[in-house]
Amino acid sequence: MTLQGWRRAWMCWGLWVASTGLALGQGNERRFELHLTQGKLAASERMMRVTQGDTVHWRIFSDTAGELHLHAYGVQVPVLAGQVAESTFVAHTSGRYRLQWHAPTSSRAPTQGEHHAPALGVIEVHPK
Repeated sequence: MTLQGWRRAWMCWGLWVASTGLALGQGNERRFELHLTQGKLAASERMMRVTQGDTVHWRIFSDTAGELHLHAYGVQVPVLAGQVAESTFVAHTSGRYRLQWHAPTSSRAPTQGEHHAPALGVIEVHPK
């Protein structure tokens, strides 16, 4: 492809991103407070609904140390017991995604399937 062809392709891609609102700051800002007690969320906090392109901001409180994972987006938030952790990301892909809580591992090797615990909650990203 020529230089002019590459420029045209990049310009088309940029127009597509702008038209879909996927560029950072094009969606709404959505804030969620997540309160974990013994590695579990309250029922009212287990479902989060956002729209594609929204900026999602989590403020996380926990009584135990661990990591909050949103594997599909590659989000991993370390959380210390009794301290606030925060994370922000853009919900760029629509779908229904599981949140998982991973407690710190001990010195022994984890058993098969132990790393992927049951879902802590769900975030639904609806198409724009």
